[in-house]
Amino acid sequence: MLFFRTLTAALLIWSLFLAPAGWAAEFFSTGFDETDLNSSYPQLEDPDSAFTVAEGSYLLGGGNVTRLENGGGGLDVHYVLTTAADYNSTDFVYEIALQNSGEGISFVGVGSGDKNSTDANWPAAAVYWIVQDNAIKFDYMSNPSEQPDIISPTAQDVPYRARITKLGDHLYFQLDKGNDGTFDYEQDLSEEQFDFLNEAGNSRLFFGTAYVQREFDDMSVARMGDLDDDGLLTAADTAAWITALTNPSQYVTAHEGVSLLGRGDLDHNGVFDLADLRRFEEVLAESAAAAVVPEPASASLLFVGWAVILLDLVGRRLRQRCTPR
Repeated sequence: MLFFRTLTAALLIWSLFLAPAGWAAEFFSTGFDETDLNSSYPQLEDPDSAFTVAEGSYLLGGGNVTRLENGGGGLDVHYVLTTAADYNSTDFVYEIALQNSGEGISFVGVGSGDKNSTDANWPAAAVYWIVQDNAIKFDYMSNPSEQPDIISPTAQDVPYRARITKLGDHLYFQLDKGNDGTFDYEQDLSEEQFDFLNEAGNSRLFFGTAYVQREFDDMSVARMGDLDDDGLLTAADTAAWITALTNPSQYVTAHEGVSLLGRGDLDHNGVFDLADLRRFEEVLAESAAAAVVPEPASASLLFVGWAVILLDLVGRRLRQRCTPR
């Protein structure tokens, strides 16, 4: 078994010279520990200069992004947007923590990042969570004649973590009450419902608020399937997948902070298993097809990876049967 694993590792290292460079979309993570939002985070923009990086709060801790001042009546919403506007072109998982304390309202979503001037600057051409002091809501496009869907009539005075996942033509919106890793609310949507997201420039990721009391922290935008956490999707990820499936504790130690379930559950069934590896093969093939240089080694490497995993599982079964009871 050690021989097969060593051989696979050698093949994967050798394959790095044949792997495509990957797509140019922006994937990053930040705890907002730098002092200047606009100059320190080129992946983000604050078009209204409405936010600042502040010291931590009792709910979120660490550095975070907060609103500078309230607008008229406190309902003048502003947003921080990703500079990249084409997240509809790839599978991703976007997460950010936000506090919910005192009077306030926060937005986390995907869309144009434009403001609807007829509705207190709520998001236009977007799909988003709303965490309000008195409720959790979900909305598609801000429309003054329609009310958002109320997901929960109460929003507790705790931190939340919002997650938006795109897999193929589906968008999954999840919300973790308490920011403890358990996602309590979910909306499963077909991207076909939101043609506006496919228009040029309409697939930014954003967060925002109308009140200075609200703060945001620990933002990450990762490529689904990128288990070696380098921002790319290449044959090099195969080694990380093999480790994650055969020795998850070793993987977690080597990739602290990467959620296997959040980034590796490619069929979105709530389990990280061999079925996700099958989907990874498809995703890697799509990535290779989109690259300028073809990747002849990827298929053979995945075959070797599958063989290693199956042999490992068979070996475990045999060892269990041969172990005296």
